[in-house]
Amino acid sequence: MLENYIFDLDGTLIDSRRLTFESINYGLKMVNYPPLSRQDLDLFYQSGIQSLIENYHVPQYKIWLAFYFFQRYKLKHLEKFQPFPGVVDALHTLHQQHKVLGVVSSNSQRINTLILKNANMDIFDFTQSAGFLRKNKSLKNILTRHCLDATKTIYFGDEIHDIVAARQLGIKSAAVTWGITSKDSLSKYSPDYIINYPKEILNIK
Repeated sequence: MLENYIFDLDGTLIDSRRLTFESINYGLKMVNYPPLSRQDLDLFYQSGIQSLIENYHVPQYKIWLAFYFFQRYKLKHLEKFQPFPGVVDALHTLHQQHKVLGVVSSNSQRINTLILKNANMDIFDFTQSAGFLRKNKSLKNILTRHCLDATKTIYFGDEIHDIVAARQLGIKSAAVTWGITSKDSLSKYSPDYIINYPKEILNIK
């Protein structure tokens, strides 16, 4: 039986698609690069940071600088972050069942904490900032630090690298279809579960 439920934040618990689009373009603008179109943004979501490096020829050091501005923009617009309908109820039910709850997100720790508090979701046992595409390392750190049994742990996310990170560590993966990546794209990576509505989180035992 599963005991440990770890979640991505943006696109999984929080509806942040519009704000993410705005903040990415703000970050690119601050390092003197043109904004992404909606089509470009979809490529970014599917291929991650590598798509910016390959298709926009953005040096990696500027990616990290843009990420700093990206985070700063988010911090100034926290009121725009809202949980997906049904997410809060599902989380509180898990909390009442005494499940271990965690968040691993690319946001800074400060942003994670403020978003969860504003959304009435400050019930997590731990949160961790993973930075860009370092979730496998963050998940491994969490398993070790909190002495979690990988066979009793599941990670919920809305992107392909969430599925990959979970698989690399031998924990179950649950792909949510209400986030930024299409159900078809997620299915190609064979997550252990595909979830269409937040209430279905409670069906996974």
